[in-house]
Amino acid sequence: MDLTTTCTLLSNASHYFPWIVLIIIAYELVIFD
Repeated sequence: MDLTTTCTLLSNASHYFPWIVLIIIAYELVIFD
C-alpha cells in the first residue's frame, strides 16, 4: 500500500472506529462465550 491509501484507510477507520470497536467486542464475546 502506498501512503495515500494508508491515510485514506486511517481516515475511514477513525470515522467508523466506534462501530468497529463494538463489532470486535461482540465478535469476541461470541467466540469466547
